[in-house]
This record gives sequence, C-alpha cells and structure tokens, in this order.
Amino acid sequence: MRELSRRYGESVFRETKLLEQRAYLRADQRSVTTTLMADALRHSAYYQSLPPPAVRDSGWHATQQPVFFEQRYAAKEAITRPLPVCEPTPSLSWIPWPPVLATALADGTGAATIKRAPAEPPPASAVASAGIHLIVFVHGFHGSSYDLRTMRDLLALLLPTKDKVRFLCSQSNEEHTAHASFETLGANLAKEITDFMRSENIVHSCSRVSLVCHSFGAIIGRVALSRPDLEGLRPLLHTYVSFSGPHLGMLYGSNALVELGMWGLRRWKKAQCLTELSLKDKPEASETLLYRLSKQPVLGLFTNVLLVSSIEDRYVPHHSARVQLCEEAIHDVRNGHIFASMVHNLLGPLSEVNLVHVEIHFGDPPEDKILAKLDAAIGRTAHISFLDNKAFVEMFVYTYLAYFV
Repeated sequence: MRELSRRYGESVFRETKLLEQRAYLRADQRSVTTTLMADALRHSAYYQSLPPPAVRDSGWHATQQPVFFEQRYAAKEAITRPLPVCEPTPSLSWIPWPPVLATALADGTGAATIKRAPAEPPPASAVASAGIHLIVFVHGFHGSSYDLRTMRDLLALLLPTKDKVRFLCSQSNEEHTAHASFETLGANLAKEITDFMRSENIVHSCSRVSLVCHSFGAIIGRVALSRPDLEGLRPLLHTYVSFSGPHLGMLYGSNALVELGMWGLRRWKKAQCLTELSLKDKPEASETLLYRLSKQPVLGLFTNVLLVSSIEDRYVPHHSARVQLCEEAIHDVRNGHIFASMVHNLLGPLSEVNLVHVEIHFGDPPEDKILAKLDAAIGRTAHISFLDNKAFVEMFVYTYLAYFV
C-alpha cells in the first residue's frame, strides 16, 4: 500500500501557509494557475512515463488522473522549513503528513476539551483497544444513500481495525432534500444517527464520530450536530470531510444556468433549502439560517477538517466550498459584511483544528461525447466526480486514510 501511496503522491502538490492566510485565496493560487499546473504535470514526459496505479483499469490514461493541491496552516513560529510552493511530494499515507491526532474529552462541567496526542500514528495495540469509530456519509441535493458507497467500500477494505468501525450511509433525507428546510433535514439526520447507534448497540462503546459529506450534505451534517439531541456526540467528533459543500451559501454564484435552475426550483417546487442557501429565507441576512448556523462552533470540535473543492465544479461557488473571501463580497455594500462575518465565524474556532484545504483538478472527462463535454462545461461533471470518479475516490482514500484510522 505504501508503494501505491507513493505513486499517488506524484499527483499531489503541498504547501504550508500561515494561519492568517486561511481565509484568503492569493492571486498566485487562483484557478488559472492551478489548472495550468495540473495540465502541465499530466502532459509532462516524466508523468507520461509513470506506470498507472496498480488498481487502475486498462482504459486509464494520464490525462484523466486527478491532481490535488493541498494547503495546510500553521503559526509563523511553527513553520521552520516550508515546502517549496507547488513542488510535488510523495504521499506516504500518514508518514510525511500525519494528521493531528487528538481525543475530545468531556470534563466535569460537560464542556469539550482537546487532549492532543503525538503526531505519529498510535501503535496497532492502542488502535485495537480503542472504542468504535462511527463514520457517517451524508448525501446532497436529490442524492441517495448510494452516492458515497464507493468511498465507504474502499475505507472498509483498507482500514486496519475493521471490527472497530461502523458505517452509516444516511438515507433519511432521500425524499426530502427537494423541498424541506435544512432544519428539518438536520433533525432527520440526527434521529437517524441516534437510532443507528442504538440498533448497533454502540451508544456507550462509540469513541469517535466522523462525517463525510457531499454538497448540501455538508450543511445538513452541521445542522444535525448543532441540535441538542446530538450534544452527547460533540466530544467524540474526529474528522469532518466536506466535498464541495456550500458553507457560505450561493450568494455569489458564478454559473448563470445554476442560478436560473435554483430560481425555478424555489418558485415552483418551493425548495426551502435552496431559499436558505440564497440567504433569502429571512428579510435580514443576519437572521438567515446559514448566518445563524455559522455562529455554531461545531467545526471547531473536530480534530480534523478537510474542505475539498474544485474550481471545475461550478454548481457550488468555489469560495463557498473553501470558506474563503471573494472579490464580490468585498465590493458588496449590502451583504458583504455578512459574508465576511460568516467566514470569520466558521474559521475562527478552527485555530486548534487540523484544517486542510484540498483543491481537485479531475482531468479530462472519461467520455468523449458531446453531452459529457457539456456537463463538464457547466460544472456538473466535477460536482458528481466527487462521488463516481473512481480515480479520485481511490486517490483520496489512499492519501487521507490516516484521518480515519
């Protein structure tokens, strides 16, 4: 597995940035730069000469290999030897970049405190003696419990302590995302999690809880964890993965077709969650659900937070998936301060959290058909690729497996 991780590492660019830079997308990191870098890597003679990963099928081509651009953050005094910007480095599972392994414990007052463990992975005996790790997969708009099963199956195959892991692919909202509010969807997920833990008899043996969310599911998961009925799980929160989650809403969208579609669904289908994503569910933006949710410090209770995005995905605004400021907000007199406040509210509690931004460039569409090219042009292909692009799923799980160990 280490050799396979090394092979995937040829497609990973890493850099360490100052903690103060996590809310900003610098000019030299914008889409055109990373896009050109990804294309240049795929078409380089060195990359073309590399053998395909062992798990890749015979139809694989280097131009279809996803490329990761990863940013981590540290205080100035902690950056002793920054990695050269945009230098590919091998990803040897957890060895070069171990996540911050920590355990959230409840003190006598019931408040969550963080106990940091050594950066090295725990020994096998320590992992084996740990409690149950519950990993919850949450689908997005018009999604189903099958959406993230490819990732679940690969995690189930690779995790070393299979008897200590339980997987829940949420299905309680399959019939409701088209019309219900996020509060209703979050309540459904919270009840599903508690019912699952009771049915699996892990209420007392569960020691860690992780969430893997796609698109709208990122908001649903945060709403569920903000509810009183899941308050007991907050000290157990371990890893939160968001695949193109619209954490800042759709206030500054970049896709006219998506905006038109959302307008139609809000008008004729009464899709309440879409109204909430547009920050139009209340007369004042400061009273909207997303703004109130941003003030809930749920993400700060996780040990690891991975915000995975793609500039090729135009269904969800890039800045919203990364929780970063954008130029439109800076120049917006009416709602710009609300947007900036949401960014501050979400990132502020993450000072002691292992925050990782992962930008994905998926490469050429797998099918050379007109419809496939149209889907890629409007951003649909990239949005769905987080779910069904096997090359991406395999590379992501092998690269970030340590976050679930």
